[in-house]
Amino acid sequence: MFVDKDGIWVTSTVHDLVLKLSLEGEVLDTWWGSESELLKGLFGFSSRTLNLEMDFGTENFAEGYDKYCKDERLHINTVCMHKNEVYVFSCWKNSLIRIRPLPEKIVVRDDSLSAPHNGIITDRGEVLINNTMKQTLNVYDLNSGLLIREISTRIFDEDVSKQFAKAGWQRGLAHLEGSKYLVGTSPAAVFEVDIESGAIGAVLQIDKDVRHCIHGLAVVHDF
Repeated sequence: MFVDKDGIWVTSTVHDLVLKLSLEGEVLDTWWGSESELLKGLFGFSSRTLNLEMDFGTENFAEGYDKYCKDERLHINTVCMHKNEVYVFSCWKNSLIRIRPLPEKIVVRDDSLSAPHNGIITDRGEVLINNTMKQTLNVYDLNSGLLIREISTRIFDEDVSKQFAKAGWQRGLAHLEGSKYLVGTSPAAVFEVDIESGAIGAVLQIDKDVRHCIHGLAVVHDF
């Protein structure tokens, strides 16, 4: 989710869909990732049959829903803006994609990422991506798409994380102040990372159950 001056950008991950809604709930813009001709050509996928009503029947709903999710083309888990341009992050394609203005453009693609989340862009034109399973915070140059540095953010004793099974499922990313950012992980915890020094700061442990993970983070300075 990203709040713009006249609306809110949201992702509908299972539909490969991004929408902009007004503050009154009116749909202002839509982008259908599975229908992008440019992305179909670059990534080699075809259009998909969408089930926007999520109608899988009552008897086999779980099976139908699981099959539908596996049919996703991009698994979009982030939408953000930078200098009036709109970007989304595709977990399944390890890519930050500019979707507005059209045509789309692949800004960062790094196939060494493992189940990544939370692509955001700093004021200095750096792209931050949570390399979720490998527990690093990767910093890329927005213009070239090249990796600048990889910051180790492992705060629990697991080399490779696994959702609901092993500690360190790194998800949730928000700017705190200056070069400091907040990162979420599992078992549910939030910690500070300085993207310039690479130092890990304060850690707030919320839960000890490895199945409980931070999903998203936001920093509010004024109440």
